[in-house]
Amino acid sequence: MAVILPGAPWLIAHRSMLGVNKPYKVALNGRDYVLWQNQQGEIFALDNVCPHMQAPLSDGWICQERGTIACPFHALEFD
Repeated sequence: MAVILPGAPWLIAHRSMLGVNKPYKVALNGRDYVLWQNQQGEIFALDNVCPHMQAPLSDGWICQERGTIACPFHALEFD
């Protein structure tokens, strides 16, 4: 599949779709991303892959104290 308008903004999820401190997986142009929002309503997004062993971060958990997401394989944290 060809990339459509690289660099263009895309609506990939609405705030109402994101639970508080719950990872949410989305796919766009053949790539997976993980999104989440904190208790203050700030929204975060990362590639949905841990660089260590390619675990899907969307299967991990949110560390509220640090505002990070933890890898489900080894608990490595990313922000």
